[in-house]
Amino acid sequence: MDLDGVGTQEPGVRERVPESLPRLDVSSDDRHSTTLERLVNVLFLSPMELPMRGRVYREPDGPHVAVAAGPDLGAALGHLAARPDCGGLALLGVPEKQSELGPLAGRRLLVCESDGPRMRDFVAAAWKAGAEAEWLNNSRPSADRLSAWALPVAGLVLAAGAGTRMSDGEPNKLLLDYEGVPLVRYAVSAAAEGGCQGIWAVYSRPDVLAVLEGHATCIHNPEAASGQASSLRIGIENLPAQAAGVVILLGDQPLVGGRTVEMLLRAWRQEDGKPAVAASYGGEWRPPVVVDRSLWPQLLALTGRDDLTSAIADVLALGVPFSRLVDPPRPDVRVIRAGEGPVTYAERASYSATLLASCPPNARRDIYRIQAQPGEPRVSEPHMPGTVEHLVLSTGRALAGPAGEPVELGPGDYMAYPGDVPHIFDGLQPDTAAVIVLEHV
Repeated sequence: MDLDGVGTQEPGVRERVPESLPRLDVSSDDRHSTTLERLVNVLFLSPMELPMRGRVYREPDGPHVAVAAGPDLGAALGHLAARPDCGGLALLGVPEKQSELGPLAGRRLLVCESDGPRMRDFVAAAWKAGAEAEWLNNSRPSADRLSAWALPVAGLVLAAGAGTRMSDGEPNKLLLDYEGVPLVRYAVSAAAEGGCQGIWAVYSRPDVLAVLEGHATCIHNPEAASGQASSLRIGIENLPAQAAGVVILLGDQPLVGGRTVEMLLRAWRQEDGKPAVAASYGGEWRPPVVVDRSLWPQLLALTGRDDLTSAIADVLALGVPFSRLVDPPRPDVRVIRAGEGPVTYAERASYSATLLASCPPNARRDIYRIQAQPGEPRVSEPHMPGTVEHLVLSTGRALAGPAGEPVELGPGDYMAYPGDVPHIFDGLQPDTAAVIVLEHV
């Protein structure tokens, strides 16, 4: 996605400190086990329409996690018992009858249940069986929320540079005070707030370590002088085996915030998402970048003074198309005239409801009441990329929609159109009124 039009995020770091984060030294054996060149599949053991990256319905050959509805818990436990390479289970709904939960021992578990007491009892039994259990008080989680659990992503902050690019004799730029916080910690905060499950930071200098300890798992790079490639390699080699991907950030990007990371992860986790997703500034790709585990060997092959930009170029050369990967799908212009659309009727009251548009996962909607008179039309500049406007005309008549192709609407008509292009609202009759909903993804 081209972030030029998004604008910078509000400065400031909301500190989020993971528990008991260790310091790693690559000269020791204190490393995470890593299996490269593998795709992480999400096996659906029950028929569900929850599209996400890696979704399969047949048993995969390699490591995977499983998703099952409550009534299929027995079959899911049987699958776990037969497949030691199944790393976890997401259970959507808890059955009334308890099962023997031994196969959950040592595995990740996500319990999704709207009934609070039933959920608590099941989680307690799962903990007793040795599961690493989490829970959502919702029996029908969104695909985004479920994929965030199924496809955990590590955050990797590269902070091992000498930090002298600004000018000789100046302090390390990573330690500069910005809004009361050392510069490098903004990258850590962006990774945490954007949805990374654990943050790792590669450092070389003790003063950088001092501001990172307690905020990230710190990995010392004794070969930092050889170039950024060594930090990239050492960082990836020490990421946990269950990570399905990595968000790579630079330590000197204080205006890259959690929203950017969240947008990149959402694009990467889509069912048709590419194996690598990057941000674009002025038409050129720059960090942060999300890289699927299957591409890590290509990053490990970098040597010498190759930097992260070179890594992105190398991935491009190997056939991974980066262009416009983060941009949300362009919505069509949709019009539902008064009296049209799917209607639901109440059983005992004279009441009906027409569904005009459902809200996509993780979207934000702002609602406005509009009043307009005939005369000069209101021409609005594009909003942030991915914005959709939903309009219901209450009274009067109006021309509305994209500036180049407006549609005339009457009372009760509904219209949806892209809000990230110039658009107009032109009241054609006195006291024309409408409700507009801005949807930001």
